[in-house]
Amino acid sequence: MVKLSSTDSNAVDSNADVRKRLKIWYDSPYRFVTQALGVEPEEWQKKAMLAIKNNDRVAVKSGHGVGKSALESWIILWWLLTRYPAKVACTAPTGHQLSDVCGAKSQSGTGNYPWG
Repeated sequence: MVKLSSTDSNAVDSNADVRKRLKIWYDSPYRFVTQALGVEPEEWQKKAMLAIKNNDRVAVKSGHGVGKSALESWIILWWLLTRYPAKVACTAPTGHQLSDVCGAKSQSGTGNYPWG
C-alpha cells in the first residue's frame, strides 16, 4: 500500500510514481489494464478500449462468456482511478448480472496493482 506520510522519502517517491502512472493511464485504458492489472486483453477488447477512450457511448455485441463483463470491470476501474472526482453509471439486463458479475469482477482486480 502507498504511504501518504511526507516524512518517509520512500513514501514520497512512491506517491510521485503513482501520480506519474495515473497520468500515463489517463488516456490509455489499454495501458492501465496491461500495466496495473497485469492482463493481456483480447484483440476485440483492445478495439473496444480504444473506442471507449474516443467516444461517449460504445456498444459491444458478442456471445456469452467471451469477456464483456471483464472488459466492463476494467473500464470501471480505469475510470475511477484516473479521474477525480469520478462517477460511473453501470447497467446490466438483470440485477444478478450487475451485482454478481460486474461487481465481483471489479473487486477481483483491486489487489493486483504494482504498488501494493
